[in-house]
Amino acid sequence: MIKSLVHRLVMRYKTSDPFELADHLNIYVRYADTDGNFKGVYMPVNDKQLIILNDNYRSSKEGFFVMAHELYHAIEHREQVNYYHHGHLVKGKKEREANQFATYLLLEGVSVYEEQSSYDVLRDNYIPHEMEQYIRSV
Repeated sequence: MIKSLVHRLVMRYKTSDPFELADHLNIYVRYADTDGNFKGVYMPVNDKQLIILNDNYRSSKEGFFVMAHELYHAIEHREQVNYYHHGHLVKGKKEREANQFATYLLLEGVSVYEEQSSYDVLRDNYIPHEMEQYIRSV
């Protein structure tokens, strides 16, 4: 289900960039100067959708994973506020699905070579190493 959602989005909008996808989907993205534990949050505001990212991700490739994670919430959990913090290993179903979506999205179209370790693949694509469980099926 999640892989097919990623595939449909990429085929329709011709990009796997979560920021570009948010733009296509009319999801607003803003940055906030917050404490170190806050990564991002998705929230519906009136009739609009908003993703707020920690300002530290404004010019950081690591922000792509957080953005992709929040984008999933915006797509699949449109009416709920979802808060993403430093705990990658959160076990809730929604968080697992958002992490899986972010991993698949950031690896869409990426060539993985036999000699590459999973660590290398994740590192090269700015995906937290805790997401290794999801690349076995990519």
